[in-house]
Amino acid sequence: MKISFRALRILRRKRQTLSSGDTPPAPRWLPRWALPLLCTAAAAVATFFLFNNVLLTKLPRAMLGKWVVTEGEMKGAVLEFFRDGTMFAAVDMKGKAGLIKARVAVDGDTLQSTTVNPLTRREETDIQTIVTLTDTHFAIEDRKGNIIRMERLRPADW
Repeated sequence: MKISFRALRILRRKRQTLSSGDTPPAPRWLPRWALPLLCTAAAAVATFFLFNNVLLTKLPRAMLGKWVVTEGEMKGAVLEFFRDGTMFAAVDMKGKAGLIKARVAVDGDTLQSTTVNPLTRREETDIQTIVTLTDTHFAIEDRKGNIIRMERLRPADW
């Protein structure tokens, strides 16, 4: 039976350590390839959370979540703002429930919302001014001077 030179060297080392009275080295509990793999996975997770929660957030943190309109034209409507700049609004349109989807962006105190008109199928952009934005209250004013006041919906109210 042929043994490679490498295997022969390993066998000789084992014999020398056992014959000299030393205890054999303890087996590794973590393979050599596992540490670089774990470091790469940790870096990937950290990068994902950094981009997702810090760099790619298009709206202020205080604006994110569900809001109910308490005063203004859309009284009773529920608006939900998402981190990626989308907004969904559940509104009452002349007795029928309607859903509005929009892309929103904030620049300073200006809120820009872009929706698709269902009749013309064209995008329409509306610019409003943010009057108040706190963790519990949100108010915007449109070009005509109409103010829409909202309060944050708590998870229990959903």
